[in-house]
Amino acid sequence: MVIANWKGKGSLDLVEKYNSISWPDNLIVAPGAVFLPLLKNTNLSFQMPMFLGETCGLNPISAYKEVGADYVIINHIEQKKYYSNGFMDYLNASIKAGLKVLLCFESILELDGLNDFENITLIYEEKGQINAEKMASDSLDRFVCLKNELKMPVFYGGSVNNENVKDVAKCADGVILGRASLDIEKLKEILNWF
Repeated sequence: MVIANWKGKGSLDLVEKYNSISWPDNLIVAPGAVFLPLLKNTNLSFQMPMFLGETCGLNPISAYKEVGADYVIINHIEQKKYYSNGFMDYLNASIKAGLKVLLCFESILELDGLNDFENITLIYEEKGQINAEKMASDSLDRFVCLKNELKMPVFYGGSVNNENVKDVAKCADGVILGRASLDIEKLKEILNWF
């Protein structure tokens, strides 16, 4: 499985390019919320919601499900600073709304209190690897150690691209992409590995 996380990027032109392709089932696209209802031919996700409940100008979790999202990315390293109380309330509300959770983590300690992983896909991310120009050579070593300790499928996130995906695919069950998700040709190459 490959998660194409557009983060705060994306455009109508990119939506049009994505919609012109019949994507395989192993792709989940996480565009900005404004582009969610415009995307076709793929599985959809959205980024972690900024609130629970009703707040002027923001969308409830249930609205994302209504416009086609089946997944939600929670606890991405770039979002953690906004969630001082942790992610458990968001995780539980998302599962209750019928969404599958793509749960990012950097330390096993973040997973304390989780016992049921039925609707959760784990994604390991290292802070120094997000938006890095090049993947650190020891990052995959740390990932393998962590995955062996967890004894369950884990995705890898952090500067994955079409040049290093071969090494990542040897040990990861899937990947989350940032920059590489904005380049259709690179994305197609990466999808061939999963």
